Amino acid sequence: MSKQILNKQIISIDAFRGFAATWVVFYHLWNRFYPGLSTQHLAFSFQGTATWDFLTTFFLFQYGYLGVTLFFILSGFCIHLPQAKRFSANGKDQLILRNFAKKRFWRLYPAYFASIFFTIFAVAFFPTILSLTSDANVDVLAVMDLRGALYNALFLQQFSPDTLKFNNVYWTLLFEVQFYAFYPILLLLMRRTNLTFVFCLLLFFEISSFYIKYPVEHLFLTRYYEWYLGVLAAEWYVSGRYPIPLLKTTVWGLFLGLVVTFIPVLWPFRDVLIATGFMGGVLYFINLELNSESFRNSKFLKIFAPVGIISYSLYLLHVPIIDLTWSAFRLAEKYGIISLDLSKALSLIAIPVSFFVAYIFYVSFEKRYLKIQYK
Repeated sequence: MSKQILNKQIISIDAFRGFAATWVVFYHLWNRFYPGLSTQHLAFSFQGTATWDFLTTFFLFQYGYLGVTLFFILSGFCIHLPQAKRFSANGKDQLILRNFAKKRFWRLYPAYFASIFFTIFAVAFFPTILSLTSDANVDVLAVMDLRGALYNALFLQQFSPDTLKFNNVYWTLLFEVQFYAFYPILLLLMRRTNLTFVFCLLLFFEISSFYIKYPVEHLFLTRYYEWYLGVLAAEWYVSGRYPIPLLKTTVWGLFLGLVVTFIPVLWPFRDVLIATGFMGGVLYFINLELNSESFRNSKFLKIFAPVGIISYSLYLLHVPIIDLTWSAFRLAEKYGIISLDLSKALSLIAIPVSFFVAYIFYVSFEKRYLKIQYK
């Protein structure tokens, strides 16, 4: 593949980020309307729940949790792409650990740390108002969960799993930090052995994690196969050679993965199938972008690529925003100000509010650190 093509900005990556973040946002709001009916943690039966509103939204939104798998693949692709380019050019990755750690920290942590304060405000807002406007005895400090905030700020959630409830999307950041920390070892293993060996090894660890109880819940090995698929995609993209049929891999991986969500005995294969399908899709659309003018002007890129720019902020903030809006309208319904149906309808405002606040947050806390990128 020519240097000109390799050095071009890949807009599809931003678009996929934007799509994944949007999908996750809709999923978490959908879960408020239909709690416990997602296939994320249990096999779902349609018996007794086949209302028109549920059926029309189920396949659109409840699979939004799979956006995390897509995020992992995109992360692996973007982190490894610079090394893949250098290795292709001169046979060396030239990974400088100090620079890598520094730039990963400044890309990940400032927005993450600021979001912790935002979450503290969100969870404490209504209890604080209640304590100021009534005789209710509310322990605001307890509600703020400063212990949970501290554990999350220091990425110590593994030592106290209950603190992951502080903001229930932070568990994915715990994985990302581990992915980064073990990336130099992964890179060394790839070069000392081969890509196929590492593929099989990480596939084994992910599937076996359904049968083996690891000492910590969110251990990187249980999801490293998904991140590695992004690494593998970067290697293939740089080489310009794809040992798999991209479109067929996308279709069959996603189709079989979705079927497996309804068959608990096959759940060990759910995420690996979905991830494999996503990897094929990412590479397929990247190549489509390089070779198709119509796709470069498509609505998919025009709509989701701008969202991808703020996707990290959107991902960090949307849960506390959904919590705030949902609580506000439930309180209004409780005191007879609005009806239950109206309160649910008004809760949809959490979607545009999440995007608006994410943009403000991106400009205020994230954008200034984007220049510190790994090159």
